[in-house]
Amino acid sequence: MISSKHYTSECVDGPSRYYVGKINRTASGRTCQRWDVEIPHKPKRLPHDGPHHNYCRNPSSDLRGTWCYTTDNDTRREYCNITKCPDDSLVIWTSYNSTSQSSYLLKLHADPEVVRKDIDDSGSFSVSAITSSDLPGTEYRALAANYRRKILYFTDFRSEYIGVWHMEKRILTKYLEGMARGIQFIAFDRKTNNVYWSDSEMKLVMAADSTLTHYTPVYRTAPDPAYGIAIHSTKRYLFFSTYKSLGSKIIRTDLSGQDPAILHQFPEIYDVTGITVDYTVDRIYWTDFNFNLGMIVSSFLDGSNRFIHEVKVESIYWGVAPYQEYLYVTDVHDELDTQGHLHYSLFIIMKRTGSPVYRYTLGGKPRGVAVYSHNEEHSIDDSTNLGECDGGSDCHHICLPRINATRVCGCSMGYLLDPNTNKCLPELVKDNYILVTDAGQGRMFQIPFAETAKYSIVPIDSKWKPSTVAVDQSQQYLYWSDKTDSSMSRSSLDGSRHTKVASSYANSIIVDPHTGQLFYSDSERNSIVISTGDGSAAKTIVKPDLGMTSTSNIRMIAQDIKYKRIYWTDTYSKAGEGKMMRCRYDGSQKETVFDNLDWPHAIFIDYRTDRLYVVEAKKAVVYEVTLPSHSVISNTSIAGDARNIFNLSSHIARKASITDFKIHGEFAYILIDKQDGLRRFSLIEGISSMASFGSSDFYRITTLSVFNETFYSTYIMPVKNPCYKSSCTEMCVAITDSESACLCQDRKMSLGLECVQDSAEETDTSSSQTSELSFELGDIAANLLRLLALLLDGTGLA
Repeated sequence: MISSKHYTSECVDGPSRYYVGKINRTASGRTCQRWDVEIPHKPKRLPHDGPHHNYCRNPSSDLRGTWCYTTDNDTRREYCNITKCPDDSLVIWTSYNSTSQSSYLLKLHADPEVVRKDIDDSGSFSVSAITSSDLPGTEYRALAANYRRKILYFTDFRSEYIGVWHMEKRILTKYLEGMARGIQFIAFDRKTNNVYWSDSEMKLVMAADSTLTHYTPVYRTAPDPAYGIAIHSTKRYLFFSTYKSLGSKIIRTDLSGQDPAILHQFPEIYDVTGITVDYTVDRIYWTDFNFNLGMIVSSFLDGSNRFIHEVKVESIYWGVAPYQEYLYVTDVHDELDTQGHLHYSLFIIMKRTGSPVYRYTLGGKPRGVAVYSHNEEHSIDDSTNLGECDGGSDCHHICLPRINATRVCGCSMGYLLDPNTNKCLPELVKDNYILVTDAGQGRMFQIPFAETAKYSIVPIDSKWKPSTVAVDQSQQYLYWSDKTDSSMSRSSLDGSRHTKVASSYANSIIVDPHTGQLFYSDSERNSIVISTGDGSAAKTIVKPDLGMTSTSNIRMIAQDIKYKRIYWTDTYSKAGEGKMMRCRYDGSQKETVFDNLDWPHAIFIDYRTDRLYVVEAKKAVVYEVTLPSHSVISNTSIAGDARNIFNLSSHIARKASITDFKIHGEFAYILIDKQDGLRRFSLIEGISSMASFGSSDFYRITTLSVFNETFYSTYIMPVKNPCYKSSCTEMCVAITDSESACLCQDRKMSLGLECVQDSAEETDTSSSQTSELSFELGDIAANLLRLLALLLDGTGLA
């Protein structure tokens, strides 16, 4: 504390270079010498507010605080030790420890003078964790701090979400799960609280409203990835960098992504990562990397007055954040200490000189860095004439401010803006489209074949996150499954009238076009189930073979309406041991069609040509075979039966896999993981015609489904349907073109047209589930009872 004997009641707010108080005695009580005299000591430095006084100042930005030359002939200068004002300013950074696989948001006091006083004799200092995670698959990366709202924005690079940490409540809320893998940096507009981020994988600059509910691309940087991002809230400027070997750029737009201007490009810059705005002097600072040199550079907001502040050998500067006269810079280049341990650095660099004034040595790799401080909120004023988003905008989803008191209304991906109402609406077509589920966004979209550059969201309730989809053209229903809550649901084609139909996750769904019944693969039980369209009755028709429960892994199913079979692929969890199998609709006559397949996944039947397509996912090989019509399979080698083999491995990214395959007209549509997206090739021209299909805005498409009325009426409707006038109480399945059978849900058995409780299922089943053998024996016993009932009744066929 300051002694009242020598000092008035004053304190220093922030770094002491900005102190302009009137204390003029040192900590020991000596009187300060005027800065403009040379007796008894000749000053080497002068304060920024002029030399015509003898007050304590810190013109040298000394981390030990304010000082002055003294009037004592024997003491040239002394520190004043003026008390720091109460200050909750923090520098915060993301940290990932590869040894422990832990992620942290770490903090220190933002004022290095405060930290300097707390360092012990060994040079150690205390770093606190705001929050952390040691769960597998987490890595915190991007970071921004909003002091006014008392929140932090950060991204988990591996778990793919944007996190909002509430500093006072100390709680974490996750947003946009599945969309954050490519986010490198994040920023926010201090006037609207809109959130912006750069996505290097999607090659997009994105903006979201303050609730992170609605989001839209504001700038597409393709073919180059986007990296650094920063915002000048009062000037309404958005700055971001793109990377390309010998072609990197720093671009400035307004906050709607319009009016782009290239401020810097190669060879002025090389590999820009972090960007920040310094409101005190209206400059942008950025980190750059060239070979083994880390650089910190700045310029005016229009790109002029470029200045290199710091160049350091064997550094990879990443994030940068301003605090008063300092810059905090993270260095992701690792170094070995004397004990052989890796460490990284957080540098404090003086803006004026560019020289590092302090270096914090860290155990985990730092990435994003931000300052959380009332001293960094000075950019906001009370004016409301900079952007028309103040005072309640009529924008439906997102209000994006522009320069000169204008604004743009933005819509979430898949919506279009109605210029008459400013409402964001889907634009769905009624025929000839392909449905895709984007598991990254947790949304379903429709791509019209007539206008492939367009797409529209299917606006189901946001509580569902579909990752598989199927369409019922007869009843005009959509079915989808949500992996996050293990459910399957149904809606109208426009996304309305939602109904939950099953409490299990289906990694593949097909709809019987004649009965409206569902066949789906139950991911948890690794089985195939048939159910009514409303989910009121469901029966398991395929279970893992005896002894194969732990290895069986059903990937996709397909329906052969011509020969009344269900086909499916099963990887059996090992390369070269996969199979394609089939059975009747009731689960009987189960048999192997092809074996020794290498990770089989997608399967598709083209009714136009009676062709069956099977995909080995990891090899990216598609086999085209004639649809088997015979009742017994004699040759299970696919190579001998294949009419065509499409090897797509040279046309997709390394280590990518084909996860779905559909044919429409003369084109094959290929779904590729690893962000390669949706492609197609002509079946006539071959794989050399492979090209991207649809928009590049999708994050991770997982399944496809085609809707086309002409195809349905030409190839589906004419197929005979023996269940057309069925009187089955629960489910009817076709056996042949003229024969059908009644099926009952699990734990019931069929007695003619009726379904009754199966006595074999009435006992407690908990003991039968303890082993595969007892599970199979119970199944056999139930089948024997059903057979006996049919023989006695004689009405099993309807």
